[in-house]
Amino acid sequence: IECYTGSLPVVEGANVTDCLRGADGQPLGAGQSCQVSCNHGFLGSTETMNCLESGLFEGPAVTCARKQCSITWSNADFELDCRSGFALNTAAMHGDVCVAYCMQGFSGPSTELKCEDGS
Repeated sequence: IECYTGSLPVVEGANVTDCLRGADGQPLGAGQSCQVSCNHGFLGSTETMNCLESGLFEGPAVTCARKQCSITWSNADFELDCRSGFALNTAAMHGDVCVAYCMQGFSGPSTELKCEDGS
């Protein structure tokens, strides 16, 4: 019995690639297991999913959280505007794009910064 991939967890940041095909390139079947991990830029544990005789995957709940990029500088001459709604001197999450621009009374070009894998 081939395991139904639609029964795999649907969680932001979860990587179910290992469960799509076995080492032989064939879909996983009853009695086989696979690993669900977190994608690049996400934190969480790797969990084992087992293919049951019913053709469904079963295993512990998978949780993946986007990594946080902290703003590590302090400078009163500029502000940071992150498109996800974060404000000055807070943090952005993996994938967020922020724009650093000069405060009123200062001049210079704005710079776009992207939070990538927690840095």
